[in-house]
Amino acid sequence: MRILQVEDDEPTAKVVAQALISKGFSCDITRLGEEAIDLATRNTYDLILLDIMLPDIDGYEVLRRLRDSDIHTPVIVQTALTGKEGKSDHLGVMSCLIKPFNGSDLFDTVSAILERAGVEDSEQEVEDRRNSQVARRRHKRIKTLKSGRIIRDNSKQISSCFVINMSVGGCALQFTEDIEIPQLFTLKLENGETHRCHVCWRHADKVGVMFVPPQS
Repeated sequence: MRILQVEDDEPTAKVVAQALISKGFSCDITRLGEEAIDLATRNTYDLILLDIMLPDIDGYEVLRRLRDSDIHTPVIVQTALTGKEGKSDHLGVMSCLIKPFNGSDLFDTVSAILERAGVEDSEQEVEDRRNSQVARRRHKRIKTLKSGRIIRDNSKQISSCFVINMSVGGCALQFTEDIEIPQLFTLKLENGETHRCHVCWRHADKVGVMFVPPQS
């Protein structure tokens, strides 16, 4: 079973990951919402543990964008928020862990959600749905893939790149070579469109950027 944990508090993330691994789960960790969306788009997870308060975008925005992308992985919210602020049933949240929680609470909740998902669908139905989701994600990436160039100081080109998962506020970039990307740069697309960008996350050969609003 593969779990994605989205948690910005490093000590909490490590403790939860170690507890899950000790029970035989595979656990990927990210502290950023944008990276969580990228990981959930490129990989198939059995469960997502999602914090609400994140450094870049909040957990509600992560959920909305995942559901809009037709990714329906079961989600458990882990948060210090209480009451209706800690719940978002309309976005498909299956349970909520209120911090601080102990290992027993974690395993009981995770087991219950995975068991519920297994009861609702047969093994073949689950596999068919995953294959369908992977195909749709791959098709979406092909449609949104664009060529671009990274320009330092608005003049000097330093690298070519591919643009994936582009949205109004930013995008994920993939490079064909191993280079150092400046924290602030201009992205020029093949159609001539330009965006001033700053780096907000890095993962393997991909970099997530946010578009800097033009100064008035």
